[in-house]
Amino acid sequence: MSDHRRGFLIGLFALTLVRGILYSVIIPPWQAPDEPGHVEYAALLAEKRRYLNREDSSPALQQQILSSMEEFDFWRQLGGEEPQTMPQSFPQDSSMVLSGTQLGDESPLYYLIPALVFILAGIRETLLQLYILRWFSVVLGSATVAVSYLVAAELFPDDRFMRTAVPAFVLFLPMLAYMGSAANSDALAILVSSLFFWQLVILFKRGADWRSVSAVVSLACLAVVAKKTALFAAPLLLVAVPVYLGGRRTRVEEPVRQAVVGSVLLIALLLGVFLSWASGDAAGWVERPPSSASTRSDHTARSGSYALRIAEDRGDACQRLVQTLSYNSVRELRGRTVEFSAWIRSPDAHGRGRLVIADNEGRATQIFTATDTWSLQSVTRAVSPEATSIRIVLSPSRCRGTGTGELFFDDVFLGDSQGQGRNLVANGSGETPALRIWDRLENIAPHLSLSRLFDGRSYDTNSAKRYSLYALLTFAGFWANFGWLTLPLDPVWYAMLALLCLALVVGLGFCYTDALTLWRRSTDYRPTWRNKSLLLLLVALCLILFQTFLPMIGRHWQPQGRYLFPAIIPIATLLSLGWRRLHGRWRSDVGLVAWVMFLFLLHVLCVFRYIIPHYYG
Repeated sequence: MSDHRRGFLIGLFALTLVRGILYSVIIPPWQAPDEPGHVEYAALLAEKRRYLNREDSSPALQQQILSSMEEFDFWRQLGGEEPQTMPQSFPQDSSMVLSGTQLGDESPLYYLIPALVFILAGIRETLLQLYILRWFSVVLGSATVAVSYLVAAELFPDDRFMRTAVPAFVLFLPMLAYMGSAANSDALAILVSSLFFWQLVILFKRGADWRSVSAVVSLACLAVVAKKTALFAAPLLLVAVPVYLGGRRTRVEEPVRQAVVGSVLLIALLLGVFLSWASGDAAGWVERPPSSASTRSDHTARSGSYALRIAEDRGDACQRLVQTLSYNSVRELRGRTVEFSAWIRSPDAHGRGRLVIADNEGRATQIFTATDTWSLQSVTRAVSPEATSIRIVLSPSRCRGTGTGELFFDDVFLGDSQGQGRNLVANGSGETPALRIWDRLENIAPHLSLSRLFDGRSYDTNSAKRYSLYALLTFAGFWANFGWLTLPLDPVWYAMLALLCLALVVGLGFCYTDALTLWRRSTDYRPTWRNKSLLLLLVALCLILFQTFLPMIGRHWQPQGRYLFPAIIPIATLLSLGWRRLHGRWRSDVGLVAWVMFLFLLHVLCVFRYIIPHYYG
């Protein structure tokens, strides 16, 4: 890299760093999404110094954070009313309930360095912990902008427009700047994903060797570990292999070919065994808390060969079997009375348990005493007209700590008065075993269900309207929707941005059409490393769009625009290419100035027209 480019890179990093620190000061405490949960995670990690799960939550720490939130008018600045009774923990506050918890859900990778700072400096003050997390995010965000320049410089070393346009997009994107100055683990996922793209481009440009391959694989793994929003890096890495090899005239020696074929056959055999490896649990049911005990038993059954089994006594943690209905089924049951029934048996003739049917508005419970013979128990509930979720629970009524009792359930049934006998419970007799691979996939992608994707009810008119609304909100959140997604721009700005993006996509389409035309006209055309890299960036964009929007199919769940930020390098590069193709007849300098000025003015508009007036009047 020349001294001029090195100086530009350092200046870009410094500018972003200063901008990020100013943002972190301007944004009032706790006014960025999920900040209380992220501070809780880092503080608990510093305290306990081990991997955290949901049971590690600290009501005392949560109360300290809530007190700080009250001190800085969190609820008023969020656009709501301050609670009449201050919540004593996160689950007692409606905003924090919607935010969820990071404990047991997020990787600890982002929190390691801030937690280490807390330990070494002895920092326990909640507000200072918040700002340390914010400044850590600022450093990561500044590094992301620098990496975007490095990617553009590798892809377009002789193109000043692209070398400037790509980092300008990353620097001035308003929502990325806002989230890049907040206490949020997105910052690490975005940086690691950007480094992954940078090393991919270098590998395609200079050729693969053990160092470049190791770097790419390591960064892909690190991205997946950093945050679930970067999971697309794993399939992208698989796609990169045939893209890299395509068109390369490389002769593979016979021993190498035989080794590759043998390895593929061995992997296929192992994959087949893994796919068919059944566990002792029943498919469709989730055990809470997870344990090694089997939930599917052939010891006793009322009908068929199996029954569902739970241990009545497990010390302080009662075993439960839970099944959640799909959102499509919940919609059909709103306002109806449903009955949940099961045949029950206990070998020790005095087992006590519960049948629970619950929606997000309340629950109904039936406590029973089981005997050594099968008996039918049931409970009914009128489902709330506003219900968005329904779950059924099989559990003991108490935990005595003796560890001896067992309860068996068979022919579990859930239906409503208008259901004409249709059972909404999946695998109600435990006849179908759970495959171990689904347990692993559930941990990786808990919100993606093939059954919902192939359910015709997921694509009716009401669902299509909901998906359209969520897509529009995601688009708005990608560009600018500040606070806890409570401070959007005026609709006219989103309309203008939508028209601009449509035009840029058309321009990008022209770019790829030009490449296809050249390929068809040439009899000996071989794709260049740049063509392959741009194709891979397009694939990355498609993958993250699928990753972001597929989980909302058949589910009451709204994606957010920041979920697209791990692919900010492909987005910035492809949109900049589209703009360049559209202004091809202009002088390059004119197009570059117009692009940078548009992004800069949009950034200024958001800060001085929306953020500062909202928080400071």
